[in-house]
Amino acid sequence: MNKEIKRIISFVLLIVVVILNVFSLISCVKDREYDEQIVLAEAERLIKESITLNDIYYGNGIPFVKNDAYSDGVYYMADGIYLDSLGISTVDDIKRMTESVFSKEMSEIMIGATLSSIYEGEQIKIYSRYYQSYDPLTDEPISIMVYKDAKILLDDTVVYDYTTLRVIGSEKER
Repeated sequence: MNKEIKRIISFVLLIVVVILNVFSLISCVKDREYDEQIVLAEAERLIKESITLNDIYYGNGIPFVKNDAYSDGVYYMADGIYLDSLGISTVDDIKRMTESVFSKEMSEIMIGATLSSIYEGEQIKIYSRYYQSYDPLTDEPISIMVYKDAKILLDDTVVYDYTTLRVIGSEKER
């Protein structure tokens, strides 16, 4: 092939690539239409909800009532007033709340690490932070039980400056 034909083919390919990129950009923008203020308001709402959940999972946790009548020596009954203030009555409510704030992947990590005991043979090696107690006769949920010796992993107060929130990128629906 001579040089002129190679140039024409290269030019045509370049035009095709540019056109495809423009169409790709237009379709991406169409898929990602949003009002930045709505996104920032939603981010602020999610951050505020995450503060409570981070405390439940990694901070001081759900307060419990030190009453030996409702204890097995390792777990105590969760403070009902605290749970009511959050609109939580079961471990499933904690899971739903977590999934409404965090990504699916992050929710699975948090739920798996906090709501599952780790066994070594027949013995519990690491206790779950919470578990759901049930009425033995009706199988209805009674209370969330709180592990009394749960380690506090997040004990610092985090301060968020919402005035500095910016949308720095997005892809499709993220």
